[in-house]
Amino acid sequence: MPTGTPCRPALTYVSFLHELLFHLAGGQSARTVPPGAPLLLPVADDFRDDRFVMVGPEGLRFDIETVGDSPGRLARLADTQLPGHYALVPRQVTADGPGPAEHFVVTMDPRESTLDRLDQATRGRLAAGGRLDFVADQDELREAIDESAPRSEIWYLVLLLFLGLLLGEVVMTRRMVRGGYRQEASTS
Repeated sequence: MPTGTPCRPALTYVSFLHELLFHLAGGQSARTVPPGAPLLLPVADDFRDDRFVMVGPEGLRFDIETVGDSPGRLARLADTQLPGHYALVPRQVTADGPGPAEHFVVTMDPRESTLDRLDQATRGRLAAGGRLDFVADQDELREAIDESAPRSEIWYLVLLLFLGLLLGEVVMTRRMVRGGYRQEASTS
């Protein structure tokens, strides 16, 4: 094989293997959903939704509902706006223990990462009440930073005070060592 080829067999095999494992690992699992998509779990006919609760992020508890008829009966949680880990667990611990939990994940909303410009309506809503101020260019940003910066800095005064205390300690220690440790003779 010529050395100038852009595709080497070992490197393409690694990429292929990575993608194959990702596909086989269930990248399209129904237990990993985007925000707003319901969490669905196939359940048995004798499943009672009042005996289970969905524990979400921060320990929040959500009630579930049962939808459908047998054999396609599903336990469903529709309120999945918070990203994070969810677990379906029994409300009451039985004598056999809590039993196995069913785990789900709600992913982060990718729209939160878009850096698109805001439209005028959104800008007006965010700027209402003085909660947020928008700047037009770098000069306006620098002016805003300069206005909010403290007028006087005192860190150098604190540093000088600290250095003065250290110097005073050195002077006092030298005097004590130079003079020796005088002990008064006891008259006993």
